[in-house]
Order: sequence, then structure tokens, then C-alpha cells
Amino acid sequence: MFCAKELIENGSTLVSYLLVEPLVYYEEGVGRVSVYRKTISPYDRRYAWITLERFKSILESKKTEDIKLYSYKKETKNIKINEVLLKKLFNENGMVCPKWNSQV
Repeated sequence: MFCAKELIENGSTLVSYLLVEPLVYYEEGVGRVSVYRKTISPYDRRYAWITLERFKSILESKKTEDIKLYSYKKETKNIKINEVLLKKLFNENGMVCPKWNSQV
């Protein structure tokens, strides 16, 4: 677990971090939109929306249980995701998606 106290005790004067809540997870992934060649660059907003559209397509075509599972050391685990917030994001942005195609 990350502990800011340890960093401060080791001489850091400024510490910042984000707590992230998973919205969606699909072990098989949604493919890549583009290849980034830069070492440091902001993620292109258009690519983020395309990625979200692909996740929405998966949500519409798979059972909800299937999108929460992942494998670790030959054991299937369940990840807690915030489906309510994800669906709100989709609805508020009027996202309409084609049927999922894993070859895209």
C-alpha cells in the first residue's frame, strides 16, 4: 500500500496522488486505437471516447458478470466496478455504439 508518511520521512516536501475507482474492466481488452510514439504525452481525448464506446458495446453485448472477471495465477477473481457511474457517463454524453467487434 502507498504511504505518503514514509516519503515525507525520507525527505520529500511535496506528495500528491490520486485514488482511482474502476468504472469498467474487460480482461480481453478493447484493442488499441492508435500507437503512441512519444515518451510523455497527454492521452488524446478522441481516443478516450473511442475506448469508452468500445467498452459500452461490450457492456451491451456481454453479461454483466463477464465484464468483472479477471484471472490471476490460474484463479478467477471478481473486480468491483462502479457500473452506476459508468452508465451515467454514457447517458450524459449520448454515447451510441455499434455492436462489439473484437477485430476492430
